[in-house]
Parts: sequence; structure tokens; C-alpha cells
Amino acid sequence: MPKNKRSWKYRIWRLVVSTPFEYYIMVMIALNTLILMMKYHRQERRPSVATNIDTAQQNYHNYCNTLIFLNSAFTIMFSVECILKIMAFGPKNYFRDRWNIFDFITVIGSITDVLVSELQQSAFLSLGFLRLFRAARLIKLLRQGYTVRILLWTFIQSVKALPYVCLLIVILFFIYCIIGMQVFGNIKNDPMTQMNNHNNFQTFGSGILLLFRCATGENWQEVMLDCDAGRECEGSGTSCGSKTTYLYFVTFIFFSTFLMLNLFVAVIMDNFDYLTRDSSILGPHHLDEYVRVWAEYD
Repeated sequence: MPKNKRSWKYRIWRLVVSTPFEYYIMVMIALNTLILMMKYHRQERRPSVATNIDTAQQNYHNYCNTLIFLNSAFTIMFSVECILKIMAFGPKNYFRDRWNIFDFITVIGSITDVLVSELQQSAFLSLGFLRLFRAARLIKLLRQGYTVRILLWTFIQSVKALPYVCLLIVILFFIYCIIGMQVFGNIKNDPMTQMNNHNNFQTFGSGILLLFRCATGENWQEVMLDCDAGRECEGSGTSCGSKTTYLYFVTFIFFSTFLMLNLFVAVIMDNFDYLTRDSSILGPHHLDEYVRVWAEYD
């Protein structure tokens, strides 16, 4: 915070940390998202100006030009926000915050996108990936609002425990894949059944992919029936498959879908309950709120 309260720097600082300014940026991000939703396939980047065209074609050109103008306007608006914050906090303090670094990169990418859009009339540049910076503005909403920050911090805290849940799932998939390769690995691939060149237990990789598909619930019962005893064998053998297919797939679906995957939800809900049940528990997600309130009463 600037020490001289009569300076222009202090006034800019009060503006950028104020609640109305925060809500204004949120509204602008939401409106920018609506503009992005109005783009459609085969829309021209910069429609050419033509004469003697019908009303429908003229409306089309006006529509495209309006979207291009609004995108440029939002880019200028977010650029001004970035400049004001750099002036208020100073370059050193501004770039200490990772969110500010993200905002700065987004603004630079958006400006580059606008410039490329203008130069692409000569078709010597093709940097379509720059349009991703427009959508990246939506991520800025994650830093706006106390409730959103709690949800974001809940996810970050949950990531610390999720590797252990993932390890349990990996072990489960590994065990069931090895069993599947031993019991159902010699079933002949038939394009008319669920056991085909893309879904089988003949290799470890294909077995893992098949189990992942079953864990999502996609026709796992059909796969189970196609692994039943009496199936045609690949190579030597008269009858492949096993009656244990029912026990194998039912237990796998139970452990993977109804038990293991729900552990993800349990971990996230536990962290969310911890962060919200007592307002006296302070964490990094309270830092932005503390700075804002301190600025109001200082």
C-alpha cells in the first residue's frame, strides 16, 4: 500500500482493491464469456467488405465485425486493469502474485491475438492457438469472491491426499488386469462381440483400457457375457472363457465404481467441511479477504 495517501498512486491502489472494482471485473469476464459463446464454425476472422450484396450477407458481415470489435474492446479493458494494478502495486509487488503473472500473460496473449487477427488478412500468419487466451480470461473468476476461493483451496488441499487414493485404484486395476489376462487372455477377437481388437485381455495395455472402460459403466455387462465359458479360442484350444466371469466383473465394478471412485468425493467433502465448519480457522484462502478489509479500515 502506498504510504502517501494524497498521491495518485494511492488513489489507484484504493480503486483496484475495492469491492466494486472486483465485481466490475467479474461482470466483464462474464460478458466476455458470452461473446466467446457467440462465435460459430466457419465464421470469418475478418470479413471482406463487398458491394451489391443482399441483406442477409450484410447482416452476417455486421455480426462478424461486431464480435471482432467487442473482443478488441475487452482486450483493451483487461489491459487497462493490468496497467492500473502495476501502477498501484509496483512491478516488483505485482509480479510476486502468481495470479497477477497469469493475468499479465493472458493480456499479452490477447493483445497478440488481436494483432494477428488484423495481420492475417495477408494470410502469412496462422496462430489460432492464441484464441485460447480469450477463454483463459474465464479462469480469472477463480480469484474473485470469497466462496470461489474456498472451493479452489479445497481442491488444492484435496490434491495432497488424492495420490494415495490413486495408488489404491492403480493396485486394483493391476490385480484385476493380471487375473483377466490369465483367465480371459486366450479368447478369440470377434468384431461382432465386445471382445475385439480394441477390447481384450491379450496384453497388459489393452487389459487396462478394457477395465477402465468397464469402470466408466460402458457396456460392462456385455463384456462380462462375452467372457463367459464356451467362447472360441485364439490359436489352440476348443473352449475359452470362464464361469468366474460373473464374479470377476461384478466384484471389479463394485470395488472400482462404488468404492474406490467414491473415495475421491469423500476426500474433497472432508476438506470442504474442514474449511467451512469453523470461520475461526484461517488459511491462505483468507489472505485476499484480509487485504481487502484491511485496506477499507486503514
